[in-house]
Amino acid sequence: MEKSKYSDSDSDSDTDSNPDPVIEENYILATKLIPNQIESGDMICIKGRINQVPLNILFDSGCQTSTAFVCTVKKTGLSHLVDKSACTYCNGINGVTKTRGMIWYTQLELKTDIESDNYISVPIKLSIISDSPNHKETSTDSVDILIGTDFMKTSDVIINFAKKTIIINQIELKY
Repeated sequence: MEKSKYSDSDSDSDTDSNPDPVIEENYILATKLIPNQIESGDMICIKGRINQVPLNILFDSGCQTSTAFVCTVKKTGLSHLVDKSACTYCNGINGVTKTRGMIWYTQLELKTDIESDNYISVPIKLSIISDSPNHKETSTDSVDILIGTDFMKTSDVIINFAKKTIIINQIELKY
């Protein structure tokens, strides 16, 4: 891992040319003792679908409530299920955002393996949020649904980082 990946392009050139020896020593120690933490971690993403519409699902332990974007709700045909009176606030990386409503119940299908076409079906409640400026409805890389700790707790989710598996209600999924 190159330390330059973390460098701010707007940083002062004096600090770039004369690195602090204590910080350099600390960085070298980190690369020796915890190299896996220096590299970016893998996102816990799997493929899923609602109403046969393919979706990208991100398991996000920092997200308290499972969430879908407005465009995801539209493309899956769930707009009629949004309870617009059930608005809350969510604290995110960009500050506090008011949700657009709630889908109290729908079925989400999660792909069990990258190479198979097998799915499990799970019930889920979804908070609805506005489309992010970074979210591209037509992109195959964009996250469509964030699985939060509400779902993880009630579905007995176990994430095994070493094996790259997620266990949901005793069923193993590979990511």
